[in-house]
Amino acid sequence: MAETTKKPEQRAKCVLTGGEWLSYYDEVTVTGAKKLDIDHMVPLVEAWDSGASA
Repeated sequence: MAETTKKPEQRAKCVLTGGEWLSYYDEVTVTGAKKLDIDHMVPLVEAWDSGASA
């Protein structure tokens, strides 16, 4: 949660309530975890070392 500006509460079954996140790309603040998509970024060197060139 590196982009969290206000930590959410975790409830039963891993449901998050509250919280705010700052978008790294457009500096928009998002409230509500259901409005988020998770992107996984892989450093280029790691991708190449793992076979991306193939």
